Amino acid sequence: MKFYISWYPNPPDPKYWEWFDVDGLMISLVNLRGNNLTKAINLGIHRFIGFDGSIFLDSGAFQSKNNNKSATEILELQNWLRPDLISHLDKPIIGLESIQVKQRWQKLRETFENAKIARKWEKSNDNIQVVYVIQGWNRESLRICAVKMAKLNCDYYGIGSLYRQSLSEIMARIKIVREIIGPKPKLHLFGVNPLKFLKEVSTNDLFYKVDSLDCSSPIRAGVVKEFLDPATLERVHIDEASTECSCPVCRKYQSFISLIGLNGKMRLNNKIRAIHNAYWYTKSVKFLNNCEC
Repeated sequence: MKFYISWYPNPPDPKYWEWFDVDGLMISLVNLRGNNLTKAINLGIHRFIGFDGSIFLDSGAFQSKNNNKSATEILELQNWLRPDLISHLDKPIIGLESIQVKQRWQKLRETFENAKIARKWEKSNDNIQVVYVIQGWNRESLRICAVKMAKLNCDYYGIGSLYRQSLSEIMARIKIVREIIGPKPKLHLFGVNPLKFLKEVSTNDLFYKVDSLDCSSPIRAGVVKEFLDPATLERVHIDEASTECSCPVCRKYQSFISLIGLNGKMRLNNKIRAIHNAYWYTKSVKFLNNCEC
């Protein structure tokens, strides 16, 4: 299972790969804009960032629900940036719980229509892997979307709108999707906390039914003054505990993860916490990948 760390280019998140081996980065297209987007197109996303590993560039649908570019225009833009994986323009259900059911079904139809466009586009652009996003606000709608997506016979699928879902609900949705798409295609989970998820599934065969996931917890936790306790792998506020850590960034900046960072040092301390968090997330995923549980 690969762990993609969400990475924001403006202002730039820490360069995690300068501290430890990173599986991959998840970058949203909507976060590349202005001069940054121009440079990234000219150089390619890898050279622009300075990262040689796998980059997953999503369509930015979650952050920008009113995007005025067509599905094909977004695919072409993603292709110019030359990442390793991209996702088509989908219509997330997160934050739309209050809209009418009729409007939700319309969002689902738009997601599938954009997936059909992407599948046709992918067949003439076989130099890049497209991840097809299966959406749904409940199990019934997810199942219907998965059945339609499975007919496209794709190599890589993803399950969207998992943010803040319970572990039991996430696992139920994985089982639904796997039963429909079968064992062969790869499967990605969008916006899932890797530690909570992996602790739950590492002792059953569900672990082997997921190929990749992404998470923005390292930087988010760092900003709200939380870090992963190496002993428990639980998020701890800097006021609640002090701990020694042997990760690469803590060896260089001893005790910095537990400091607020006054006098203009707050951003530095936030980044140090983010690197620390990302290291332990990545280490834990790699451990479970190699563990015959």
